[in-house]
Amino acid sequence: MNKKYLWHLPNTLTIARPIIIFCVLFLFPLHIAAKILWYVGAELLDMFDGLIARAIGHTDGWGKILDPFADRIDKFMVLIFFYWNSLLPRYIIGSIGLGEFSVFLIIGFAVHLLLKENSKKMKEEDLLEIIKTTEREIARSWSVCIPGKLSAIFYFFVAVLVALRVELPKFLGQTDFRFLVFYPFVAGVIFRSWSIVIYTMRIIRSQ
Repeated sequence: MNKKYLWHLPNTLTIARPIIIFCVLFLFPLHIAAKILWYVGAELLDMFDGLIARAIGHTDGWGKILDPFADRIDKFMVLIFFYWNSLLPRYIIGSIGLGEFSVFLIIGFAVHLLLKENSKKMKEEDLLEIIKTTEREIARSWSVCIPGKLSAIFYFFVAVLVALRVELPKFLGQTDFRFLVFYPFVAGVIFRSWSIVIYTMRIIRSQ
């Protein structure tokens, strides 16, 4: 494969993921369980883009910005899909949505602070250089948040259980489903809350 295309592959996968998920959930005429499984498969790309980026040594700042924003968009879309189709209790949808929205705001605020700080250090009219400097700082200082990844894994199991509930209603009754889905949901919320604390502390320490 051409090295130029390989170099841009991780970020291309990151951008493609929300587009694929939107098309599958809201445009393609598929069975509900098939839509959810397609979503699960698309979410697996989140692992591959990171692995590819590290393998080719392309862990740039843009990827570290795009990936968490793409993750949030993915989850917002699937939560809307679950709500419209009454696939999960509202308190689960609301709790997950609130946590993801909080991360969305925190990361956006962190990028804003970096841009603001660099604009003070440099000529404000040199916008391109400010953006490049910010990207380099993010690439150097932003590390993977393990609790955030763990929360994504537990939410992944929630989505799989929803697909099983739709496809095998006799095997997985409503009572069993609510019981089984509760544990990965709670674990996901705990790790998401932990990740929010970590993101917030990183911002405070950087000031």
